[in-house]
Amino acid sequence: LNLKRLKNVKFVIDRPLKPQKIFRFIQELGNIDEGEMYRTFNMGMGFVIILSEEDVNCVERFVEGRVVGYVEDGEGVYVEGLRIDTF
Repeated sequence: LNLKRLKNVKFVIDRPLKPQKIFRFIQELGNIDEGEMYRTFNMGMGFVIILSEEDVNCVERFVEGRVVGYVEDGEGVYVEGLRIDTF
């Protein structure tokens, strides 16, 4: 997930979408760790809209999707506690 373009922001993805089977197949076949899978393939979460909590209900009426996390002060991108924006 390429969210690191914004500075002084920590992205916490605590409810990621369930990866499609193809991503787990690639991961097992290539012996690739979870962080690298999210950095390279996004694990199927290719599009993210960042908005205030007040706007969630309005946007959900027009866009199929769901809330997968939140933003807070800090730095980095974390998926279920794993920092994925470091190389």
